[in-house]
Amino acid sequence: GRPEIYVRGGFNRWRHQQRLPATKMQPSMPGGVGFLKATIDVPDDAHVLDVVFADSESAQSFHDDNGGLDYHIPIEGGRGTMPGLKVKHVAVEMAPIAKVGGMGDVVTALARAVQEEGHSVEVVVPKYDV
Repeated sequence: GRPEIYVRGGFNRWRHQQRLPATKMQPSMPGGVGFLKATIDVPDDAHVLDVVFADSESAQSFHDDNGGLDYHIPIEGGRGTMPGLKVKHVAVEMAPIAKVGGMGDVVTALARAVQEEGHSVEVVVPKYDV
């Protein structure tokens, strides 16, 4: 492993104005064996912590950003809310508009289920001449 590990990041999928500067992680157990920890001040309106790990305070250091996806940790008790996704389905069938087999039923059910989770859904189907 690396002799020193730093964590830096932001909040709310990097949309929050407050940033977490590079913070050195400390051993969580006596003797320095095992896991590391860092104490972070979390803003009241944050709902997710976005972090990247590095081996120094420098932005040019070796870093672990989960393959460019970063690490996102939910904040328990945060007041903020995660904005919904905008989902677009492209299908050849959609019940009851254009339905031949079971695919139309699946497209409709999936769109409804995703909407119930708070996301915006659009379904695009070809315009068929009847």
